[in-house]
Amino acid sequence: MESLEALHQRIPIVDAHLDLAYDLYAKRRDGRTHVIRDEYLEDFRKGGVRVVVSSLFVDGRDLPEGALHQALGQVGALYAELRETPELALCRSYPEIEAALGAGKIAVLLSFEGVEPLGNEEELLPVFYELGVRMMGLCWSRRNLAADGALYSDEPQGQKSGLSPFGYRLVEKALSLGMLIDVSHLNDEGFADVMKLSDRPVIASHSNTRSLLPTPRNLSDRQIEAIAATGGVIGINGVSSLVGASAEEATLGRLADHMEQIVRVGGEDCLGLGFDFAEKILAPGASFVVGGNDVRAFDILGTHAGLPRLTEELLRRGWSARRIEKVYGGNFLRVYRQWFQ
Repeated sequence: MESLEALHQRIPIVDAHLDLAYDLYAKRRDGRTHVIRDEYLEDFRKGGVRVVVSSLFVDGRDLPEGALHQALGQVGALYAELRETPELALCRSYPEIEAALGAGKIAVLLSFEGVEPLGNEEELLPVFYELGVRMMGLCWSRRNLAADGALYSDEPQGQKSGLSPFGYRLVEKALSLGMLIDVSHLNDEGFADVMKLSDRPVIASHSNTRSLLPTPRNLSDRQIEAIAATGGVIGINGVSSLVGASAEEATLGRLADHMEQIVRVGGEDCLGLGFDFAEKILAPGASFVVGGNDVRAFDILGTHAGLPRLTEELLRRGWSARRIEKVYGGNFLRVYRQWFQ
């Protein structure tokens, strides 16, 4: 039987959502360099992670005027770190991903987690495409000019709108460029609009299942089925506040329960990883109100180095190496191969 270590080394593991550029930008502004080398690289290696999608996320205090500046600053910080860290490579296409993996490097892709950097100018989207952005999440859990975000607790009035006309145009522009649409953080109305517009797989880079934790931020069974029907993939989120209704309930076992529920509803071809490791960027003691409960936010796996613990749990539950290979990387790589040529 294949050892756990051998399994991790064989699979090109994909993490479809990491706020890497956000963290790099903040730390380099404080005078730091070589942040990836000092704080990330060893954990990537211990977890067997070979592909990382770095989001571009703008902090609320910089909205709206500073959004473009911060997003470009994040891209610049990531580029600088990649120059300092030859073990990683920015990839804009699937052949570039293959080349990076073949050279023993970690492939890095870029995505939008909210389109605030575009303001109301859709013509800026091709600029970010040239910079490497290949996936577009329309919003974080807040309203912007394109869409309404799904909050973590029951949504008040004013958060129930679908895509705006600008949001519709952005989706059409993104699809014409060859980008994928990411529905994590999007509310139900916006989700429905995207499903009508997209002619390719739709992804949810970092979302869990609403049936196990009823929050608008998670996906309903019907949404899971809809994503699976497009050939899309859902990245499981490892942050406690989307796993359990309390810190005590947010366990490794409960995270595996979410994974099994997504497979049960959508099949093993629609599940991936998108851990959203957040402790590096959240204030100490940060929490989210989920379903009326104040849930302390922490990373269930700690870092990517904790990924073998999840693998052990899935193997204990009877998951085959073939299923783990699909979920840990094969499913997202299938979509990238299909659309990022």
